[in-house]
Amino acid sequence: MPKKSLESAWDPESFRRNGHRLVDALAEHLHTTQQGNYPAYPGYEAEEMLQQWPDQFDAIGSNDFEDLVSRYLAGSTQLHSPNYLGHQVATPAPVFALAHLVSALTNQSGAVYEMSPSATAMEKHLVAWMASCLGFGPDADGFLVNGGAIGNLTSLLAARTAMRNSHSGLRLAILVSEQAHYCVARAAEILGLEHQAIVSVPADRSYRMDAGCLQSRKEMLEKNGFTVMAVAASACSTSTGTYDPLDAIADFCEKHGLWMHVDGAHGASAVLSAKYRGLVAGIERADSVVWDIHKMMLAPALATGVFFRRGAKALASLSQKAAYLLDDSSARFDGAQRSIECTRPALAVPTYLALHTLGTDVFGEFVTTMYDRARWFAGLLNNTENFKVAVPPESNIVCFRYAPLQDDSANNALQRHIRKTVLDDGKFYIVQTELNGTVYLRTTLMNPFSTEEVLQDLVARISNIGDQHLENRRHPGS
Repeated sequence: MPKKSLESAWDPESFRRNGHRLVDALAEHLHTTQQGNYPAYPGYEAEEMLQQWPDQFDAIGSNDFEDLVSRYLAGSTQLHSPNYLGHQVATPAPVFALAHLVSALTNQSGAVYEMSPSATAMEKHLVAWMASCLGFGPDADGFLVNGGAIGNLTSLLAARTAMRNSHSGLRLAILVSEQAHYCVARAAEILGLEHQAIVSVPADRSYRMDAGCLQSRKEMLEKNGFTVMAVAASACSTSTGTYDPLDAIADFCEKHGLWMHVDGAHGASAVLSAKYRGLVAGIERADSVVWDIHKMMLAPALATGVFFRRGAKALASLSQKAAYLLDDSSARFDGAQRSIECTRPALAVPTYLALHTLGTDVFGEFVTTMYDRARWFAGLLNNTENFKVAVPPESNIVCFRYAPLQDDSANNALQRHIRKTVLDDGKFYIVQTELNGTVYLRTTLMNPFSTEEVLQDLVARISNIGDQHLENRRHPGS
């Protein structure tokens, strides 16, 4: 095969041909997957999957792009399948894929305005709209980052800086729900807080932070020489999807002059639903909020909003000096003046284009539909023999177990067996979690095509797996 010229990598006609074929292939894949005609999970173990892919790259390249894409699609977890009911990963609306193509080809860097003029303007308007949805006033500000982990780190960095500016030399600490995402504690450790300064606040029987325990935890830290700088609330928790009592936490923070941070990575999108906005009552009182666009706004990973109620004060604590890149005269528009990241893609472009293309109503309708369906699913489980729901769902996350046995340990083992069998079968994809030592199966309803019929089918499949496993135990070898 003759060596390709360097210029051929940018050939517009080749791009046009491959692009048309690719969109056709993806559209057909989307159609087939949405009909449930693909296994939701490919079923290969990790070592087996390694063998499915070439481990060498040709020095002069090949023409097998279409074949590789086809193999990639077949070997992927199918998020567009109605039977995908696993992690909190969006089922992307196709318009986002087209918008990401625009963003990828133009490759605008969000570090400085001059490298992303249109994208910067889009981000400014998108951030202002999202902040207003949160109930923040005209003094709010923020920016987009690559994921909730960076968002939580950025927010706690601002909290720490604010505390240090008024009280230097303190041993700082944070209070966080025992049900919080692990990245919150990791962020605190990255910031240099001592391990014993990251204190869990007990959750109540619904796995919400027990705000009544905040005072005693604060006093305990002070007795040990620490000063609490922030309380990190969850809206909602990752395991169960329940919302911490934000108004009660805000009351406590205001009383003691503490920074209130809300990790709303998954559940802040409730503000878009007229029916479920009450779940985040009090979020407008937070000092900072993290909100993942790639969870409940139909978008692929990654794009996360970091919002500050008092924007100017918070963002000033994040600014840096770098004469080779940053100019104080454009600080309001340079992303690197704000974000931990320097090189940063034009994160706002896909969402901005999607909001204008689809309209804002569809996003609220999606949240309402998925939250409604989770409640319907919980009702189905509660009315089906041997099923038990861990907690009435507040979001689109439902934790449940098929527990026909009297022994908790045996029931835990049964949940693990059911989940493994479901994955081996491949038709459905579900996950599991552990709450107070009890293993639960866990579903997150991310796909509007996951209808009531699909959920009924899942319940029947789980019952069959569980019953067959118990029958095999009673009569081995039969």
